[in-house]
Amino acid sequence: MASTAPPALRTFSLFDHLPEEMKMECFSHLKEKDLCRSAAVCRRWNNLATDNALWPEYFKSFDPPAAKAQQVPNPRVCHSAVVYNNKMIIFGGHNPLPGSNFISDVKNEMFEFSLETGEWTNITNDQMPARTEHASVMHQTKMYIVGGYSSQQGYRNDIIAYDFESKQVSKIECKGSVPQGRSAHTAVVYNNDIYIFGGWNGGASNNEFYRYNIVRDEWTAVTGTGEAPAPRRSHCACVYGNAMYVWGGFNGTENCASTLHKFDFITKRWTVEPIKGIPPSGRSRARVVQYKNKMAIFGGWDRVNHFSDWHEFNFERREWKKKDISLLKEGIGQHSAVMHMNKVYVFGGYYAQQAKSTNALWAYCLGHLGKEQQETA
Repeated sequence: MASTAPPALRTFSLFDHLPEEMKMECFSHLKEKDLCRSAAVCRRWNNLATDNALWPEYFKSFDPPAAKAQQVPNPRVCHSAVVYNNKMIIFGGHNPLPGSNFISDVKNEMFEFSLETGEWTNITNDQMPARTEHASVMHQTKMYIVGGYSSQQGYRNDIIAYDFESKQVSKIECKGSVPQGRSAHTAVVYNNDIYIFGGWNGGASNNEFYRYNIVRDEWTAVTGTGEAPAPRRSHCACVYGNAMYVWGGFNGTENCASTLHKFDFITKRWTVEPIKGIPPSGRSRARVVQYKNKMAIFGGWDRVNHFSDWHEFNFERREWKKKDISLLKEGIGQHSAVMHMNKVYVFGGYYAQQAKSTNALWAYCLGHLGKEQQETA
């Protein structure tokens, strides 16, 4: 026999009876972490806490107190940055003379920036070699520093690993088809492999493609089918899904075309991606970050102008869009950029109008962590 009991009544709190404007005013006073917690309370609060009005795009600079200034990295370009355990780690780079494009003052320094407390700490290990225009990636607890330029040893093809748990530095003696020394190449991680592409050996740019297997300590030349990118240096590369994407760079004579190349790790095939929208203009020395179903290209140099623009590529829609972001009033290049949770952190680089390198750190909020806003076709 069916129950004749009345259906359960939906309960409301006094807060629910407030006008929407007052609710938004209350939520606007919460800090980011509290907004994230509030979004998990119920569907009604989730709709409030993830409202775009509470998550405006913003940039914030970090200026340490004078007492801790010695812990902050000096101005530099062509350094590398990774994220581990809620910290951004900066390594190497160099500081050219104002107005100069020549490498000088190559550094072996390593700094960490706490993404929770906003404090810098110098964690330089004397065993770290001085490197610039290298590439760094994270795998498990280790930062792998691949190649780069050394003032004393020229263009390098070795790998240096720094373990953040043991604080140990190790030079990896690789076997197999070890690539020639290079700088201004890219490195990405896929499973237990580090893939490097392109770069500059002091005489020419190349489009060589190598894979280093972390487990076997072994290099292998990657031979893929399809249309591989032309030789280049100072380009961008990132991984999304089972593929690596390569964009931009300089080939030694001119800027590479704004073509987006894709290497499928499963099929071992290169393809040129069909795209919609207007891609960034050709340039080198830009930086790329990958987040959600997008990658973003920021800054760079086309041999005449430095840029401050921000371009996003949606992997699902295969579409470029330029976003109006006013991080800097002037162009920047040779900086670093990393993603952590819902923010992009941009450190250092060369400021065009000032004609010198910087040690400024900026953060850009991309919005609420739970607000995926995945744009699908």
